[in-house]
This record gives sequence, structure tokens and C-alpha cells, in this order.
Amino acid sequence: ITERAGDCPLDLCPRLHTSHRWAYDTVAFTQDHLHVAKTVDTTLDNPVIASRFLGALVTTDLPHLESLAVCCKNYPINPHMEPDAYLDWAHYELVAPKLKEIKMRGCIVPWASQTLVKLTIDVEPSYFPPSNWLTFDVFRGMLRRSPNLESLTTHWIPTGEWGADNVDTVLLPHLRDMCLRGVHASAGHKLLSVLQPSPSSTLNITLLPLTTD
Repeated sequence: ITERAGDCPLDLCPRLHTSHRWAYDTVAFTQDHLHVAKTVDTTLDNPVIASRFLGALVTTDLPHLESLAVCCKNYPINPHMEPDAYLDWAHYELVAPKLKEIKMRGCIVPWASQTLVKLTIDVEPSYFPPSNWLTFDVFRGMLRRSPNLESLTTHWIPTGEWGADNVDTVLLPHLRDMCLRGVHASAGHKLLSVLQPSPSSTLNITLLPLTTD
């Protein structure tokens, strides 16, 4: 089927469970076809498979990709890559020039793009304690480099000290909806204090406790 499809954009939706003997073959097949993916929606339940898959995502040209959803189940996962590989913001612009929507559940890849309009980060905050590189300034950098965001949902905001450029604001003139769930009060206040939506538009803000379904 994929041979007949040629370079036509594909929707790739693998559910990769290690209990299935073909899990590694499936992730290899998916990685081999990421370059023609229009949609990637995957669930991963093994840290080895997840690290391999997420590593492929940030190192593969994705010229057709418009929607990315990755769910890492049953364990805290942060793909094992050097910080510089994460924070090469210009790289993301080049590899996925059409990406509009990202949903990360149980994992964090600090992806930023001028084309991004919807960002969801759904993680258990205790799984991601403050680190020496995944900081609030990095999180703010994600937002600053995604100026066309219309919807932001996050269950995680890094805590810790402000960086040297803490007075800088994040201009998000198209932001219409924001949902903060289970975030630390000080981190939520910090985020709201640096965001600058359009003064001529309405921004809907929803605050939810972590226990809310």
C-alpha cells in the first residue's frame, strides 16, 4: 500500500505496545515513513521505543506534517538527547514547515514553530522536576517562537528561578484560549505575567485543579 501511495501524505497512527511482538517492527516502519506523514498520532508504552521514536521526530524532515500527537504511557519519559538538539529552534522551522498542532502527553519536546496554532502539554508535574536545561526560560522560548498560537493547554510549567531576560514579554496576538491545569500557583502567575495577547481580542483563561478530569 505504501509503495502505491508514493509520496502522498499519510496519516500514521501506531499504538506501540511492548507486549506485541511486532512493536519494534512497527516503530521502524513508522520512522521510515515520517517523511510523508501528514498526521502522526501515536501511543508509546516503553521508554526505549519512545526515546527512539521521539529522537527520530526531531531529526527527520517532516515536510507534510500538520498534526503531531504523542502519548507516552505508564512512565515518565523525556527523550535522551543533548539540550542543544532540543533547543535549535530554527531546526524545527525547517523540518516541519506546515506543523499546526502538537499534543504531548507524558513527554515534553520543546517544539516551536511560526506555523503552530495549537499546543497541548499534558504531563504529571511530579514526573518532570526542575532540570538544568528544561527551565521556565526554555518554556517561554517555545511560546515566543510560536507567535501564531491560538490555543494553549498545559498541565506543566517549569518552576525555578527567572533567567537574565525575565523582563521580556511573549507576544501572542492570536491567542484566544488558554487552559492551565494543576500548575503551581507561582508558575501560573509567572506565565500570565509575561504573556501579551492582543489588546483588541478576548482571551478565555481556564484554571483547573490537577484532579479534574
